[in-house]
Amino acid sequence: MPRPLIPIEKARLTGYSLVHKERFRTGSNHPPAHSYPIGYPPHWLTTEAQEAWHEMTDTMPWLNRTHRGITSIAALLSGKMARDELGTSGMNLLRLCLGSMGATPSDFRRINWTPPAIEDDDL
Repeated sequence: MPRPLIPIEKARLTGYSLVHKERFRTGSNHPPAHSYPIGYPPHWLTTEAQEAWHEMTDTMPWLNRTHRGITSIAALLSGKMARDELGTSGMNLLRLCLGSMGATPSDFRRINWTPPAIEDDDL
């Protein structure tokens, strides 16, 4: 079994990226250079699902354009739950989607997100 990937930040801090420069030039452990905002919900979502989309994007500001697929699934399931049409298996799928998005307390620690600094002009 291969060794797990070392995050680029850890490799820079420990000096490992200087020892093995070829491993850290490109690869999946590099964070994206930029991320686009998630945008508006898809037009094919129901009204309840679109409301769930907006609620999710408001409560999870780290979501970006790459999260549109999983957010659509989660919003669709949340919309069904709002209409009381979601069974136990659907709720488990919703829980898995929310976990993948970092929306559960145990999964939030895996998200490398820091809130933007609040500038207080009154001080």
